[in-house]
Formats: sequence, structure tokens, C-alpha cells
Amino acid sequence: MTASVSLYRWEILRKPPPLSKGDRIAVVSVAGVVDQRQMEAGMKVVEELGWIPVAWEGCFDEVDGYAGTDARRADRLLSAWEDPSVQGIWCSRGGYGSMRMLPHIDFDRLRLRPKMLMGFSDITALHAAIYRHCRMVTFHGPMITTLPETTDEARRWMQAMLSGAKDQTLSIASAVILHPGKVVGPLFVGNLATLCHLQGTPYAPNLDGHILILEDIGESWHRVDRMFVQLHLSGMLKRVGGILLGSFRDCGAFPERILRAAEEIGGALDIPVAAGLPVGHQEDNRTLPNGILGEWDSEARSLRLLETATAV
Repeated sequence: MTASVSLYRWEILRKPPPLSKGDRIAVVSVAGVVDQRQMEAGMKVVEELGWIPVAWEGCFDEVDGYAGTDARRADRLLSAWEDPSVQGIWCSRGGYGSMRMLPHIDFDRLRLRPKMLMGFSDITALHAAIYRHCRMVTFHGPMITTLPETTDEARRWMQAMLSGAKDQTLSIASAVILHPGKVVGPLFVGNLATLCHLQGTPYAPNLDGHILILEDIGESWHRVDRMFVQLHLSGMLKRVGGILLGSFRDCGAFPERILRAAEEIGGALDIPVAAGLPVGHQEDNRTLPNGILGEWDSEARSLRLLETATAV
């Protein structure tokens, strides 16, 4: 097991090994029912990137709208995680269902073998729980079923990060600065609604000192506002170092109200807040690692990763 200590001494990170060409990637269904043609198209992209995708047991199961029972989906995740021939795990799709698995996951067993885990949106439930209970780096990025629509630039960025690239910087000239500032802290990237639903459970992450990067889809502006207020009033954001917004696709006819809600929190906490990051439900969905130290600079409009996301 490889561990590294960040500048935040309370947080010991377990980093997964980097991926190499020819590594086997288990495609695991942990949430909603998967369309086979969409998954096969995504697996073809994985092959083009130089890895070997393996459709894991039960990928196309269907039980009450989920890809199997909660316990069975958790068992599949664990079996792929503990398989020594598998170097990474890619979630086939999100939707809803990952949070239902959490009581069935043995985090002590996951902790023993750091491994690449990729997904976003509903997969935030897994990212958060693994981060809290295992202090392990996981990756917020495209699902297998969204890979075919992901831009070439986003794929290159992802491939470099999973292969152990250093000094990656995401420059966002079009970023909207809602509250200026510069901050260094570990990243946590996730879906706003899912993060709200985890609040008050044993799986919510400690976000003290973190640069929190949020995305969502299909929520009206007043629901987004309510979720921001909930996180703020709950104290979850009390010691957050900065808030960055990714894509909020199909979130009502008044996107400026979402920006205003984030701006109000930034002002109340006196922390940097910005919007417009290429993260979430969009074609340019950049992969970002949870737990890795980053630096957000509103003047430069850039997010710089200060350490590699993998063990080597």
C-alpha cells in the first residue's frame, strides 16, 4: 500500500497505481440499468485509449430499475476491486442507486488495495464514502456510457492523469469569478444533490480546507439554491477553502440565480468562488481527482494540481 501525506497532516492519502497500456479495466454497474449498445460504444473508446475493458458480472441486470439488488451491486464492486488482474474500475453509468449500496460495502477491504475508480454524478456517493472511510484518491470523470460523447481534449487530459502525469493545469479563460481569491487545498469534486443527500449520514466527507467543485443536472434554480443553503446551514461548508462550479445543465431558465446563490455563500464565508469549470454533464468533462492538493487562482483563472493523482 502506497500512502502520501498532504499539507493537511490529518489526511493520509492512498493513491492508486497509474494505468499502463494493456491494463484491464472492470466495467461495473453500480446504479441504474445500463443500455448495452451505449456501454459497448464506451468500451470501444477505452480500447482506443490503450486499456482492456472487461464487462463485469451482472452489468446488464435489472431489478426494480437498478442494475441488480443493492447487495449484489456492492458484491460486484468488491469482487472487481479485489481481483488482482484488474487495474481499474469504471462505472458504467449513474442515474441513481449508488447511495443505496453504501451499507453493503466493506470499506476495510477496499482500503487494502488502492485502485482507480472512475465515474461522476450519482457516483459521488461512492467517491464521498471511499474518501471518508478509506482516505483514497478516486476520480470524478466520464462514465463508460458518456465516454463516446466526451471531447478528444477531455480524453487526453484523463489519459494523462490516470497514467501519472505531473503538473496538470486547467486554464479556464471563460470562468466567471463570483468572489475573487487564491486558495490551496485538497479537491473534492461531486454532484450537488448527491452531496446534500449524504449530509447527516456516516458517508458524508469532511470538507474542511477543501476546494469544493460541484456539478448537477435537471434541477430547477430554486432547488439548487435550496441545496446550497442546506449545505451552508448544516455547517458542511463552514471551513471550505473555495467553491468552484462546473456544469449545471438543464437547471432552469434563470442560471444567474444559481450563480447568485453561490456568490452569496462566497461572500458570507469570504472564500474564492467561481463558475464555468469544464466538469459535469457536458462533452468537455475533465477528470479530476478527489483528495489531491490543488491551487485555484481567480486572477489567472486556473486550477493547478500540485501533486500527481497516482502513486507513481
